[in-house]
Amino acid sequence: MKKTMLKLFVTAALCAAFTLPANAQLGNILKKGKQIIEKTSKAAGAKTNETSVAIAALTAKEIEQPCGGTMINPFNKHAEIELLGAYGKSTSENYGYVYLVFRVKMLDNKGEIYFRGAFDGKDAMAIDMDGNAYKMAYTMGKGYDVEEGTAIKVVCDHERNRYVDVRKSVSMMQKMTIGVYINGDDSGMLTMKNVPIKWDEEP
Repeated sequence: MKKTMLKLFVTAALCAAFTLPANAQLGNILKKGKQIIEKTSKAAGAKTNETSVAIAALTAKEIEQPCGGTMINPFNKHAEIELLGAYGKSTSENYGYVYLVFRVKMLDNKGEIYFRGAFDGKDAMAIDMDGNAYKMAYTMGKGYDVEEGTAIKVVCDHERNRYVDVRKSVSMMQKMTIGVYINGDDSGMLTMKNVPIKWDEEP
């Protein structure tokens, strides 16, 4: 009887010894599987967002602006944005910087909009009629206060939003882009064409 009980005890101990590692391995497999699913879901979500932004940019209409020129606003479902002007300030006899002035009316319940010098690895640029390109000194954004349902003048004369080292002989930009951030799902580039530059004037 004692021998039989001993055999049963040994058998049970061996089963437990093999079962525990198996359960641990199964747990690790399930954990890794969950991590893979979460990463895949995040990647799919990011891809969907990129696709949505690209589609919005392609389908947005080119609208004439109050200051002259045109604008393509891929965020028109979230914010009405008008270009009131592009202004230049002298920094030397022959050079200066250019900044933009907008009128922004938020359609979403947001209290801030960011204008930035880059988006998704692409720099914001101003390109003159001779093909010379001017970038902003910074790629990081500057936030401006806005209000849902109210048109607010936004003067982007901040060091983070200035196109620098622009020749003062430039009177028009054939193309200008600036990064816009409203929220994580609504970010991208605002595009303007044939924009006149007003040097050393106040907006």
